[in-house]
Parts: sequence; structure tokens; C-alpha cells
Amino acid sequence: MPGILDALKKFLNSSLRDKLFGSASDILVSLCFVSCWGHVTSDWAVGNLSFIIPKILNSHNQNKVLLSDIAPVALSYKDKDKKDWNWDVQMNFIAEMMVLIYNAKYSSVLIPSLKKNPSFENRVELLHTHDTYFSRLIFNINCQPIDYIPGDGVHFSPIGNALWGEMIAKKLGALKWLPKNPALCRTPELNPPAVSGPASGSITRVGLCGFYLPPIPYIFSVSDQNNILDVTNAEKMTEGLYKINMDPMVPSCEVKVTAVDTCENERSYLLKYNTVLDAFFYAEPFHWVFVINTTYYTFTPI
Repeated sequence: MPGILDALKKFLNSSLRDKLFGSASDILVSLCFVSCWGHVTSDWAVGNLSFIIPKILNSHNQNKVLLSDIAPVALSYKDKDKKDWNWDVQMNFIAEMMVLIYNAKYSSVLIPSLKKNPSFENRVELLHTHDTYFSRLIFNINCQPIDYIPGDGVHFSPIGNALWGEMIAKKLGALKWLPKNPALCRTPELNPPAVSGPASGSITRVGLCGFYLPPIPYIFSVSDQNNILDVTNAEKMTEGLYKINMDPMVPSCEVKVTAVDTCENERSYLLKYNTVLDAFFYAEPFHWVFVINTTYYTFTPI
């Protein structure tokens, strides 16, 4: 991300910075540029990881890979007069857009493609961190990026690192890659977690040709008498609520979700979705092509 942000600043210091808050047409051109660049650079990252991760897994049959997604970038700067931290709103918007493109490619392209190899299926997983850090940024009472180093906005603070470590530990325990502390199961019971969400549905959206269309959130609830240890392939929004990002840029995808409690009881569901192009049209006032697509999904127990 530092390299990406440095390059963005280089471009934005020229006419692109002015265009971002110029006319509607200029804004669309600028956002399209950033979106296309995001897709290109994220494809490079996916390509590199598609080579690196198999090398690690093939070097020894006991090796496993837990790939962390990218947390939000919390760029801030020091106000010389007020001597306080302020958000760089413009750069934050662009950086967050780039992060979402990367994370979408990791979850809907990279990991599913690796899991198609039978020898990799249970040895490579994705750790979702983005929504947890994002919610802490939004709902922090002091309006300060406590999880990030002040003035940096990219690297975690000790508080942020502790949270990341907790996420990693819970994930490794839920995957049974490392032994879980038996004391976590304080009141043993055999009931698996309860999972509830819409069984099926469809969502139609209008987007701009060449512009990144954000993921569609599929939201479901998970409850249990014991604490939930982990919900694989989903991001925690609030207590009991989880989200799967359905990527409309991917024609079809299957996501297996497994909720695990601290007593190792499990319940699994399968989210299937596919996106079809309904229509496209040219809007004369904007000189731009708009697209209409529909994402269909099902959510069933397995």
C-alpha cells in the first residue's frame, strides 16, 4: 500500500487532484482511472500470490498459509494550528477504494482458485480483518485511529497489533491448525451455532462501464450459547452479525461459511451467487456507458 499511495499522490498532485472535485464528467473520468488502475495492480498481486503460495504449500505437505486481507487505510495529518490529527478525506476515499478492490480479488478469485487444488483445499485460508477495523474507525468515540500509528495511517499501533493477533489466534484455533485453549469452553454443550439469513434472492444495480462496482453485502446472523470462536469466509460487523461480500465482477462464486464456537461445535452453510448482465445504455449528458446487472444468490445448510 505505501507504494500505491505514493504513486496516487504523484498523480493527484497534477490535474487529477483538481478533477476529483471538478465537474461531474471529470469526476467520473478520475474515478474510472483509479478503478482501472486498482484492477490492474490487484491482478498483479493475485498473480504473484498465485505463484508464491503454491511454492510454500508444495515445499512441505504440512505447510499451511493464512493470508490476511488488507485493513482500511486511515490516513491522517497533523494540523499545525490546532495541533490535532485530521483526516485526509480525499486520499482516504481513494485508498479505501483500492483496498476494497484488492480484498474482493483475494476472497472471490485468489483463494477459490487455490482451493480447487485438492491438496491445497484445507491448507490455505483468508483472514478477514477489514470490517472489524473499519467499524472501530467509524464508531471510535474519540474520532482517532487508535488501531494505527498516528500520522501514519497504514501500520498498526500496539492496540491494533493486539487486535490482529487475537484474530489470528481465533482463526488458527477454529481451523484446528494449532491447539485451542480448552479453558475457553467454560460450559460444555453439544448444540452447534444457529445461523440465519435470507435463503435466496436477487439484487439489481446500475453501474458505470469501467468503474469499480462495490461488493454486495450478504448479511446473516450467528448465535450460540457459548462464545463464537470464528466464522470462516465472513467478516464480523457487530456482535452476532456477519457479512459476506458478493463480488459482482465475478460471474459466479461459491462461499462455504462455517461457524465454530469455543466448544468446537460447528454449523456450515453454502452461499452461491452469480451475476448476469441485463442491459447497458449510453447516457448523452454524461457521455458515459451505464450497465445494469443482477446478482442472484442462495444460502443453504450443508
